Amino acid sequence: MDNKTVFSMIGLCCTIIIFMGVALGDDQKEQAAERKSYCELVSMWEQDAEQGIESAKRDGMPNYKGLECE
Repeated sequence: MDNKTVFSMIGLCCTIIIFMGVALGDDQKEQAAERKSYCELVSMWEQDAEQGIESAKRDGMPNYKGLECE
């Protein structure tokens, strides 16, 4: 292979790695946003439970995933 081909392949590999890194970062942000939303709904459910509201009339949802929510 000549130098031009080698540099082209290296450039292509670097571009692919950069795009993969960006995609991974977006996935982590999306997972964090989903967890935050889930925990907000669990918090609503638990607050309604503390007020004695029956489960059929509560807002939010129970913690069916068993996650640690603050």
